[in-house]
Amino acid sequence: MSAVWRVASHALFFTDWDLSAMQTDWAPAPPFSSRDEAAYVVPPAYTRAELLGYIDQCRRKVDELFSNLTDDQAAMPLPETHRYREWSFGQLLLGGVSHLQRHSAEVRTFLRTQNLRCADE
Repeated sequence: MSAVWRVASHALFFTDWDLSAMQTDWAPAPPFSSRDEAAYVVPPAYTRAELLGYIDQCRRKVDELFSNLTDDQAAMPLPETHRYREWSFGQLLLGGVSHLQRHSAEVRTFLRTQNLRCADE
C-alpha cells in the first residue's frame, strides 16, 4: 500500500464495511469492490473525486448510525460471517476508529512530505 490513494481506499472500504457489519448483504458502492481487498489483488487506482465521494458516503453512514445506535445494538454479536465474529458491534466500531486514525495519519504524513496541508490544519 505504497500509494496514497490505496491507503485511502483501503481505510474507506473497511470503514464502510464495519459501519454496515450488521447487514449480511453489504457490498461497497461502485466503483469500489469487495475484490479490492482480496489477497494479491491490486485494485484499480481510484480518482480523487471517487475517494472524496466515498468519504461523503461514509460520513452519512456515521451520522445515521450513531444518531440511532442503542446500547443493546452496540452489544449485539457480529454475524458469524464477519471477520471479527467474536466481537460485539460496539467493539468493532471502536476498533474501526483506531484503524481509521492510523491510516489517516499515513495520508497526512504523505501530504506533508509533498508540502501540502489538510484543511483542518
